[in-house]
Amino acid sequence: MDDAREDPFAENPDASLAVSLDEEPKSGRYRCRCGYSSDVSWQQKRCPVELGGCGFFYDIVDGRRGHSTRRRTLASTLDMKVPERISTGVAEFDKVLGGGFYRSSVVIVTGDPGAGKSTLLLQVADGIASQKSRSVIYFSCEENEEALLLLGKRLGLKSTRVLLRAQSDVNEMTAECEAEGGRPTAIVVDSVQLASVDGPTAAIGSATMVDRVGKWLKTFAIDEKIAVFLISHVTKDGDLGGPKSFEHIGDAVIHVALYPTWDETSGENKTPNVRELLTPGTKNRLCPPGVTALLEMGETGLQPLSLPTRRILSKIQVAER
Repeated sequence: MDDAREDPFAENPDASLAVSLDEEPKSGRYRCRCGYSSDVSWQQKRCPVELGGCGFFYDIVDGRRGHSTRRRTLASTLDMKVPERISTGVAEFDKVLGGGFYRSSVVIVTGDPGAGKSTLLLQVADGIASQKSRSVIYFSCEENEEALLLLGKRLGLKSTRVLLRAQSDVNEMTAECEAEGGRPTAIVVDSVQLASVDGPTAAIGSATMVDRVGKWLKTFAIDEKIAVFLISHVTKDGDLGGPKSFEHIGDAVIHVALYPTWDETSGENKTPNVRELLTPGTKNRLCPPGVTALLEMGETGLQPLSLPTRRILSKIQVAER
């Protein structure tokens, strides 16, 4: 395999303009943004790490697929159309996202075990897929498909355009997105600490693997214009699991937390089922920091606060004044 690092754009600077993503090129050179280039089959699609590449997507440079080399100036960006925000179908989640997400957004959802991260994102998947011409693939790295179906039935999921898959290999995830006959609007990966991707040897769940998976999916989101929702574990100190660089790949980090209201007399939590959605720190490109929302866990998942719960919270707020 030829691995010469030549520049295929030198003779024809417009050769990288995308024409059709569905059309298979009969011949041509594949060039990665890292500079690696080679003649490879269409099926490989990624820059091979084992041959000195970076592991990310190829640009196909015989006028079939790639990225425009034209640079946009500030003046030209003023005329660009503002991207459409897409609702998740869960009003309180939309609130902490500033009204919804964009295609190519990467949203990291974190929280303690049992906080309701998987429940929330299954409901989000259903809410997105319930909209016209939208679909979602939910990839679980922990549960089998039967367990996901049972949870979906308990939550009352209705959309037929949510595909539930038991898969932890990111290569297979991205390939399935392209094989479904039309790209999904979004994918969910549950959870990033149990996912893996090709490359130099690293343990699943290690900081190196989490960082690699995150960067791979970030590139996938941008190149394919598919939103990615990542569920992430937390450390024993409550911090986001993985290296700091993993946090930076997200357009928003949403923390799902218990919202306890203790009774000083009995020592009991008055609102054991209430969950608070937080945007910790300043990591939210979709919404101003500090926005919070409350949901209540019930038999059919996370729902708006019930009247009794709102009354309890109102009494607590009055007492604290």
